[in-house]
Amino acid sequence: MIREIQKDIYQIEVVLPNNPLKILNAYLIKGKDRNLLIDTGFAKKESYESLLRGLDKLNIDMKKTDVFLTHLHNDHISLVKYIIEDNCKVYMHPLDQKALRLLNDKAVWKSDEQFNEKMGFPKGRIGEALSSFRDLKEIEKQPKEFIYEDIFEDDIIKVGEYEFKCILTPGHTPGHCCLYEENNKILIGGDLILDKITPNISLNNKQWLANPLEAYIDSLNKVKKLQIDIILPSHRNCINGAKSRIEELKEHSYKRLEEVMRALQAKHISCPYDLAGCMNWNIRARSWEEFPLTQKFFALGETMANLVYLESKGLVERDIIQGKIYFSISTIGLSVLSNKA
Repeated sequence: MIREIQKDIYQIEVVLPNNPLKILNAYLIKGKDRNLLIDTGFAKKESYESLLRGLDKLNIDMKKTDVFLTHLHNDHISLVKYIIEDNCKVYMHPLDQKALRLLNDKAVWKSDEQFNEKMGFPKGRIGEALSSFRDLKEIEKQPKEFIYEDIFEDDIIKVGEYEFKCILTPGHTPGHCCLYEENNKILIGGDLILDKITPNISLNNKQWLANPLEAYIDSLNKVKKLQIDIILPSHRNCINGAKSRIEELKEHSYKRLEEVMRALQAKHISCPYDLAGCMNWNIRARSWEEFPLTQKFFALGETMANLVYLESKGLVERDIIQGKIYFSISTIGLSVLSNKA
């Protein structure tokens, strides 16, 4: 499906097969000389065909189209190598380029596997958990090799009558970026601000941000200062009430932090994986045991991000017991919960 959001700005629904998100919103901005495509989709047949249909209906010539990738996750970047032409620029912030290189390093990947297992994730099952994101050799076209074009905070991309400024908004990934059009008060927000659902703010990778939840909240506060009439997110619906949605997301984060503390108070000490099993998640499963393995991986990462945030405030404490990571609530944390009671 294609929607015209504003003059020369179109939303293309890209199918995400076998994924709870179901759809990626790619955006196409038409220009006189060159166009700009924001994000692409999984390197899977259904994603590829739905994106091509959208580009074809809009009469887009990829030889005259550059690509901006909001961040490094597979549902945003994996199709780019199948759709670009030789003269296409593919923009990505250097911080995410670096993180992507690390994620593709076998030694780093092995270290991350061990890190997740130290947090309690079932041994030897990380690859299985992430298998649904892998390329499935479904696309007949040969992928192109390319070099990312660096884009930094405050850089401008001009497309037709629009001037989009790059805004660095880490948290979801180290180099997550939004595009802001000041004259029309438009924010192309990637996974920073979503409608009805919350972005996954995780710590599954040792080389990731040291405190991703704190970085995410800082990014929300940063964007809140902008004059925004409409947010064009990567998933779900467009958002008209930017400031109120930002406050809802922050409030959700603070409630989740309190939930983590109360769960720790009840358990006294817990590894992050077991603690994740005590949390409330918006997923169709009757118990933690029935959670899909992929969702357990993301739940673990989100729980760890919350624990690291609380640890930075002195509210929880970390221990290493027989090579495993455990957390307990601190005296300060107990005092905070007592005052909330």
